[in-house]
Parts: sequence; structure tokens; C-alpha cells
Amino acid sequence: MSKEKRVLSLRIILGVLVASVLLLGTLTILNVRQVGRLETQIDNLKEVNQSLIDSSVNEHVVLNVVDVDGSITPYVVNKNLGLSIYDFLLTTNKFSDSDFDSFDGTNYYFSALSPTEYVKTEVIELENNPNFYSSDEWGSYLIVGLQAIILNQNYTVVRSLY
Repeated sequence: MSKEKRVLSLRIILGVLVASVLLLGTLTILNVRQVGRLETQIDNLKEVNQSLIDSSVNEHVVLNVVDVDGSITPYVVNKNLGLSIYDFLLTTNKFSDSDFDSFDGTNYYFSALSPTEYVKTEVIELENNPNFYSSDEWGSYLIVGLQAIILNQNYTVVRSLY
């Protein structure tokens, strides 16, 4: 009888070991599949984040405003809004309607600071474009106002003293 008890206990122990091996194997397979799904989700999230970053960069432009004192203020503008430089600057808290003036009622430039301090309005990226600039014996000057320049690329606007 003792031999039968040993065989029975040995069978029970081997059965428990086989069951444990099968259970651990099943859990390992399930965990590997779950890790695979999580890695796929991580890759998908990376792709979505990259596309959001790319679209965010593609939809925005930078408008740098250089003031008379030399300070530079950068603004990030959504180019899909179709705003002109003039319209956008009026939406900021740094500029108001009194900061702009027009010679003909349609083209708006930076206004003079005082009766003796005249201000020149420049857009650096357009200086070599004959549709926006003209030259004569006194130099080169912007022939269209800031309302005619739509923010669809990066621009640098300079307000300087004559």
C-alpha cells in the first residue's frame, strides 16, 4: 500500500506540475499577445502625434515684428485664417488703430510717432518683389499697405525711423 500511495502522490505532483506548466504557458502566450497589441497601439499613437505635429507646423506661420527700439516680437498665426498683417496686428494687444495711418485711405502703414519722427514700414521678405516694393532716388519703399499682405508665409515686419 505504501507503494501505491507513493505512485498516487507522485502522479498528483506530476499532474500539478503539468497543470502549472500549461497554465504558465497559456498566461505567457496571452501576455505576449497583449504586449504585441500595446506595441501596435504605441506605434499608431506615435504616427498620429507626428501627423498632428506636421499639420500644426504646416498650418502656422511666424510673424516677427521689429519695433523702433529694436525689440522683436514673434507671433504664431494660423495661415488658414487668411488674415493680412494689418488685420492680425490689430487683434494683438500691442497695436491699435492709432498705430496705423493711410495716405490714400486704402493702404495702411505704421503711423508717425510724433510730428518730427516719421516711421518707415518694411516687410523684409518682400523687398525684392516688384509687386510690393518700388525704388526711386530716395530709396526703396513699400507700395502696398500691410492690409494687402496676407499671412501665408513667414514674414518680418520692421517699424523703423526714417
